[in-house]
Amino acid sequence: MQGKKIIFMIDSESALGALVKGYSDREDMCELVGLFWKQIAQLDILTYLDRVPTDCNPSDEPSRNDMSIAEYLGWVIADPIIPSEI
Repeated sequence: MQGKKIIFMIDSESALGALVKGYSDREDMCELVGLFWKQIAQLDILTYLDRVPTDCNPSDEPSRNDMSIAEYLGWVIADPIIPSEI
């Protein structure tokens, strides 16, 4: 993802709000938001964030362990990279 332009479509209004504002009232969300933007900066990613309804979110089913739509769309499963700060 280094140096790429990425559109993040988010179906959680609270998560989107925290990312756009850069903070949250919740300490755990603040930590995650900080890690997100640190990774974005380190990878030099041009980022666009927008809201998507849950029913239109192609990652909703895989996040609930239903990979049928991912398989249909030909997604490739990759191992996650966990930042060292976690």
